[in-house]
Amino acid sequence: MREKKLHILISKYLSSEINNAERIELENWLHASSDNQKYFDRMVKHWSSMKISQPHAIPEFEEFWREVEVKIHTEPSVGISAEQYSNKNLIASFIHTIARPTRKVRFTAFAVMLVIGGIISYRYFFSSREMVVYATNNAERKEIHLPDGSNITLNSDSEIKVEESFVDERVVFLKGEAFFDVEKNGHPFAVNTSNAFVRVTGTKFDVSMRNERTRVIVAEGTVTLRAKSSNSPTVIIHKNEKSECFRDEPPEKPLTVDTHYSIDWLRNAIVFDKTSLNEIAERLKRFYNVNVIIHDDSIGNKTITGEFRNQKIDDVVSAIALSLDLKFTKEDSTYTIHR
Repeated sequence: MREKKLHILISKYLSSEINNAERIELENWLHASSDNQKYFDRMVKHWSSMKISQPHAIPEFEEFWREVEVKIHTEPSVGISAEQYSNKNLIASFIHTIARPTRKVRFTAFAVMLVIGGIISYRYFFSSREMVVYATNNAERKEIHLPDGSNITLNSDSEIKVEESFVDERVVFLKGEAFFDVEKNGHPFAVNTSNAFVRVTGTKFDVSMRNERTRVIVAEGTVTLRAKSSNSPTVIIHKNEKSECFRDEPPEKPLTVDTHYSIDWLRNAIVFDKTSLNEIAERLKRFYNVNVIIHDDSIGNKTITGEFRNQKIDDVVSAIALSLDLKFTKEDSTYTIHR
């Protein structure tokens, strides 16, 4: 969300002028990360501590912004603790993100001033927070041990970002696939993908985010899943169930699965369940670090069901081609499947 729009939403919320659609949009932003919630909480705290009644009219903004433009040159550079700024000086940074408001902006002046008071904190959070990035290549996995006692197994061709300050605010950002063994400590654990929010307290589950689709499979406990779209419902996924959401569509109704087969990669296996040849090519690339080319588009939708475990890639491709009455050629690490 753009900073300007965010600040307007918070101002409207604090001045009780926010409508339902705006409230949902703000709530989605709050769910996106712990830093968003921290920033919002700080604004609410400042608002609650202000013992000044709200004015009946919006102030003269032209004069107000002229004063701000003078103050803007006295702002400290990024890197100084946000808590060191006075509320008076915090006003100046607001000009960077909202510029000159017009008289059409109807939310109350003190709500505006409050939001101004936290802008530098916002910029400080998002410009200086340190993220630890873990990534894997094809045919590679990685074990990650988090400070709270939780463990993550990162699948091949995946990336996960964790804040260095990760303790009570347990939020990670995932691209690809990972298995989570979350330590229960009373604080929620959140996994964010590009299109969905996953929330738990303590459980074991697999999250895959590929091709604009987030899929969650629960091995123990319960997990909630919702899309990032504003009208998405939340589904509860129990042990031995899975759900997924595609792009901004709401999550599907949870289905019963056998996690032993569904989370196949943890036991060094690759399971196909009516899987198309096009998808098989992508999975073999990640699993074996090879290129698989489907020579003819007309065979890409052919499907296969089966399991391969601890088998060489030559044997796997040969078995797939044979079962579909196809042929393949090999050149270095590239396999071409054709009629």
